[in-house]
Amino acid sequence: MEVHGLFRIYRDGRFERLAGLNTIAAGTDQLTKVQSKDVVISQQTNLSARIYIPKSTTRNKKLPTLIYYHGGAFLTESSASTMYHPTLNLITAETNVITVSVDFILALESPIPLPYEDSWEAIKWVVGHAKENGPEPWLNDYADLHNVFLGGDSSGANIAHNMAIMVGLNTINAINIRGLLAKFIVIFNYICYYLLLSSSSLFMCVRSFTIVRPYSAI
Repeated sequence: MEVHGLFRIYRDGRFERLAGLNTIAAGTDQLTKVQSKDVVISQQTNLSARIYIPKSTTRNKKLPTLIYYHGGAFLTESSASTMYHPTLNLITAETNVITVSVDFILALESPIPLPYEDSWEAIKWVVGHAKENGPEPWLNDYADLHNVFLGGDSSGANIAHNMAIMVGLNTINAINIRGLLAKFIVIFNYICYYLLLSSSSLFMCVRSFTIVRPYSAI
């Protein structure tokens, strides 16, 4: 069985991904000057994330934090893929946030709900930096955990939605979830996001890895 362009399953049970295989190394992006690095969240489960900080980052001014979950039908893509790394560089630069892009485990090798469990573990790991004594210096020094947004696209939007529910059901006072950013529509070459806040709704579109309407009110 094959889903064109995404994956192929053979009769003997072997699974082959066809998308999301090309990756970009973390570092300083030449276009946006955003810095990124890969961090290990759990060695036990091999859970990791890629963290992005904008060029304007300084230790005396903390920035809002975006926890992002990539799409790919739970089956493909990663934080490092050519689909997501350039986009998250631009989102980080244009919105001036600290971004934590979670590399949750993929199906089919690891069935659902394991991607959700990884995603929840990543939130708890971020929470561990609320007193500025967590394992990751960038979060200790630069992340404002009283202004946290959950985001994602496609299956990642589904994860972000469920993580927002989990935060609501499990009282976590160390961080404050301020909004949910989720891709809701694709029109031609535009990927559009809808940002839900307690007081307003915002709209943003990405075209060819360029922000064309950053956070325009609707």
